[in-house]
Amino acid sequence: MSLLIKGAVVRVLHGRDAILEIATNLIVRGSPVSGDARRAERRIPPALVLVGPGGSGKSAVLAELDERLGDQPHVRVDAARTGRDGTSPVLALVTAVMFELARHDARRFRFSRFLVGWLITEVDLDDGNVDLAHRQAEAELRRVDPAALSARLAGMIALLPEQTGMPDTADAVQQFLPPLIEGLTRTHWGRRATLLSGHEWYGHRDRDRRRDAVAELVALNRLRRLGGEEGQAEVDRTLVEAFLADVRHAVRRGTVDPVLLLDNADHESGVEFLRALAAIRYAPATDYPHDHLTVIAGGNGTLVKSLEIAKDEVAVDDPTVVERVRTGRLDVKGPWLALPLRDLTEPEMLLLAEGVGIEAQHRHRVVRVLRDLTRGHPGGTALLMQAAALVGAGTACPGDMLAQDVPAPPSRDRNAPRTRPAADVVLDMFLADLPATLRYDLTTCAAARDHDEAAVIAGSPMTGTAFHDQEPLLSTAHWSPREPGGDPVMHPLLRLLLLRELAKRPASATTSWRPVFGLLAEKAGHEDDRLHHLFARGDTDVVVQRLVALLRERGGRQWLALVRSLATCPAHPDLAGARVERTGDGPTDAVTAVLTAWRAGADPLQVGSRADRHGVVYTEMPVLAREALDDHGEFVSVAAEHRELAKRWRDVRCGDPADEEWGSGR
Repeated sequence: MSLLIKGAVVRVLHGRDAILEIATNLIVRGSPVSGDARRAERRIPPALVLVGPGGSGKSAVLAELDERLGDQPHVRVDAARTGRDGTSPVLALVTAVMFELARHDARRFRFSRFLVGWLITEVDLDDGNVDLAHRQAEAELRRVDPAALSARLAGMIALLPEQTGMPDTADAVQQFLPPLIEGLTRTHWGRRATLLSGHEWYGHRDRDRRRDAVAELVALNRLRRLGGEEGQAEVDRTLVEAFLADVRHAVRRGTVDPVLLLDNADHESGVEFLRALAAIRYAPATDYPHDHLTVIAGGNGTLVKSLEIAKDEVAVDDPTVVERVRTGRLDVKGPWLALPLRDLTEPEMLLLAEGVGIEAQHRHRVVRVLRDLTRGHPGGTALLMQAAALVGAGTACPGDMLAQDVPAPPSRDRNAPRTRPAADVVLDMFLADLPATLRYDLTTCAAARDHDEAAVIAGSPMTGTAFHDQEPLLSTAHWSPREPGGDPVMHPLLRLLLLRELAKRPASATTSWRPVFGLLAEKAGHEDDRLHHLFARGDTDVVVQRLVALLRERGGRQWLALVRSLATCPAHPDLAGARVERTGDGPTDAVTAVLTAWRAGADPLQVGSRADRHGVVYTEMPVLAREALDDHGEFVSVAAEHRELAKRWRDVRCGDPADEEWGSGR
């Protein structure tokens, strides 16, 4: 395991050993299975797809593999930065990969098939006369003018992304065009050749067929110019297949296959490339010769939907899937091996605290404070640990960490601040690519507990995003199961940060805290759900009155389960530390004290007086047990639970604004 800190960039690899082992097996052995397992048949290995929200460590894993590969032929590309207006995103990505491999070994990776196909599809050929277009294409193929070819490829080089590790455009032209031109105009033995040496592939495509290669290229040219979106898509797939054929013919016996590390593959260029890859490799009734390109991609949950990865192939909401793949207990035969990037466990958080530099005597305290706040989200945990170190690990509490200025990630904006509050940096991990209007509406939707409730908000006048543009609000990038078979929910850390933003809206706004939770209460189909949203809204008296009545109507176990659920309700910051006023009615005062204290004790932002609040629940529980219909033992058990929690948090103190003296008053 390793941790690298560069400015605000924290590479967290804790808990990723199994995934790194699977990736290494794919690269070295062509199989995801560990070395002590065996496979009877040889087949094209699946593309490894790492799935997780922003900040879950996808880029960290790819960066680690990038370093481990060293001088081996490989490319690391950010799909979010490929493609420009008017350019096919797929071809922009393939161009970036081509130039990176050429930089590695231009004599080996010549890409004559891809470049010839691309050059001919871009030429202006006659639209009306196919024979004339055929002759024009042949003339282009016979030209052996390195200067002219260099000029045309120099135009294509503008497609290169800015963040793939490539040098500046001018340097790229100087360094890589000459060897590419050499590959197009000379044979491996150094003899002068024409472009015909690369075009022949289009007549057979490494399959048992014989067609007129020039006619195939002319057809591609016409498809690009006259075939609309479907025609361009077919051209893209054919050129991707040509690129893979170039890779196949460049691979040498006894060498490691080239590796493509594709970051942010959920963006258009990444999705379309992966779709083309699967369509080519798994075309029906085709014996496809392995192209020997190992593909490892990372993206958010939308990739699972975009690539149509079925649950019966790999259940990405199953935390055991990684280990079952590693040990060979789960065999994946399709085009994709999708693996979830889980959150960190408590022991892994302790190791991370050590790596960040938290003093040994404060590590357990910091992890205990952050566990409920981040739920082990790798990027958020690492950054807030850095913030804790800056504040003072022995006294820092959630509010301090979130407000602490930390180094801001690199930005293209020269006027961007060098430091930002940690909360804003973590929020950008999740939502960096989301436009401001969608981010505002997603903040409104954060009041929802799950995807279904989010859809209620999205379908109401409270969101300003047009119906046809609402997909990002409800996509799997932000809503996914946290456990096998669970409902799609927002990551707890993301929801907490967005609810903080929701609470900042003026009370008079139609999309402020009370109206949004009021809408959910109004639309709730079950009383328990309605009580949940009323409590979150701030209608504590209404909820307490109903709970007092239910205490005498429902069984004790059922009633306690409802209160436990209500304790997970978010509280508006203005109400989080409100003092409990007693009415003189024993059951009402006990229910009020237990309900508010239980919620405060579960609030990730309030830890300084958490022990006292668990103590209130412990103290008031006998009153509720006497009033309940039955299940006396359940109340005894819950009281004991909160007594232990009070002991656990007794030594954690800090200056949270909401931390006031708490007590039952008895």
